[in-house]
Amino acid sequence: MVKIVIFDLDLTLWNHPDASALTPPFEKLDESTLVDSKGEELKLHKCARMILGFLKKKGYKLAIASWNEYDIVIQVLRILDLVKYFDFIVIKPHFRKEEMVEEILEFFKNNNIESVYFIDDNPELINRVKKKFPWVKTIVFGFEVSTLCDLTLHFI
Repeated sequence: MVKIVIFDLDLTLWNHPDASALTPPFEKLDESTLVDSKGEELKLHKCARMILGFLKKKGYKLAIASWNEYDIVIQVLRILDLVKYFDFIVIKPHFRKEEMVEEILEFFKNNNIESVYFIDDNPELINRVKKKFPWVKTIVFGFEVSTLCDLTLHFI
């Protein structure tokens, strides 16, 4: 039995509204922050690394469903050393999160899925996922939980 947590990136795992708008090359300022070639910063939300590590230790499979440009955002994930936390990454240049979630579920289909959580800051995208997969538990970041630190309460 596998439990899956799917994360959005922009305004969920980090503070930037559109990481695809950043311009490489990137420079890492500290373990949670990078800056692009034009001086624009992207910073992980407080507790981002903590919640990812917490969920991994509890045996959850982690995935990303992100509306972004893959080539840019995978660089951000690598520079911030986040790729190691994720079992499957879906980054597409469209907003159809229900299709991304479907791709993630397809990847894990032979693992006897027990539960799936989807965390995103956009209620409209949450609703699209709920409509297609009513059994997926959803969390609207910034509304149902105000910080990533608060997420631990959902997974104790």
